[in-house]
Amino acid sequence: RVLVVRVIDSEGRAHADSAEVISDKIFGTAGDQENMIQQFRDCSFGKLTLTHEPATSANSVLSHLSAPGVIEATIPVSLMNTTRAVIRNQVTQVVENKLGLRLAENF
Repeated sequence: RVLVVRVIDSEGRAHADSAEVISDKIFGTAGDQENMIQQFRDCSFGKLTLTHEPATSANSVLSHLSAPGVIEATIPVSLMNTTRAVIRNQVTQVVENKLGLRLAENF
């Protein structure tokens, strides 16, 4: 299972693509045939299949998604002057709090 996080920093910075566009580019949810999931499947000759479908805690995950497989997380730090480790920890904490579950056990 894959959960994509669109991060928004404390100054409003975020990737320019919307959650819907990101979902399509990663999962092909709006018809993008050259998406990341398909490329992984093709390069592994069908041995690696990833999905954006949540596991057992579907209700807590689905209600927080901005688009299929994509959640948005606003972190209380800037992307410009913060280390990657701090950003990663902040994103993990915000998403886990939002979903009420541990990411490592569910994705």
